[in-house]
Amino acid sequence: MVPLPQSTYPWLLKAAGVLFILFPTVYFGYFIYLSIYWGAADRLVLLFISDALFFILYIIGAGLLLLKSWSWWLLITLFLQFIFAKIISLAVNVWMIQPAGLSREIAADQIAVEAIYIFFFVTVIVFFSLSPIKRTLGVNFQLKRHLWRVAAGALLLYFIHLIVMAGGLALFTPGN
Repeated sequence: MVPLPQSTYPWLLKAAGVLFILFPTVYFGYFIYLSIYWGAADRLVLLFISDALFFILYIIGAGLLLLKSWSWWLLITLFLQFIFAKIISLAVNVWMIQPAGLSREIAADQIAVEAIYIFFFVTVIVFFSLSPIKRTLGVNFQLKRHLWRVAAGALLLYFIHLIVMAGGLALFTPGN
C-alpha cells in the first residue's frame, strides 16, 4: 500500500470534521421535520435527551476542522462510549432471545444491526489511530498505552448519559 502524501491528511481530517458536523445536523433536522409536519413534537424532547451525545459530534467536527489534538481524544472517547453502549445493547438482545423473550428472527436482526454498528465504530477508532492521522493532529503517543484513560472517560460518559437520559425520560415522558 502506497502511503498518501503528508499534505493529504489535513484535508482528510477537515472532510471528516465536515461530516461530523453534517451528521447530527441532518439527523436532528430530519426528526424536527417529522415533529413539525407529522405531529410528533411531544417526542422531540425525548429524542434530544436520548441522542444528546450526537451533539458532541459538533465539537469534534469543529476541532477536526481546526486540526486540534483535543478533538482526537474526544472522538476516541465518544466512539469508545458508543462501542460500550452497543455491546451492552447486544448483550440485552442476546438475553432477550431466551424463552418468553423476543422471537429469534427479530432478535437475530437486531443482533446483526448492533454488530454492524460495533464494526463501524471500531473502524472509526482504527482510522483515527493511524500514525499519520495522529501526527497531523499533534497526538504523540500510542492509544494502547493510554487506553485505560480513554476507557475510563468513555465509561464515565456512558454513566452520565445514562443518568441524564433516565432523569429526562422520567420528566418528559408524555403521560407522566
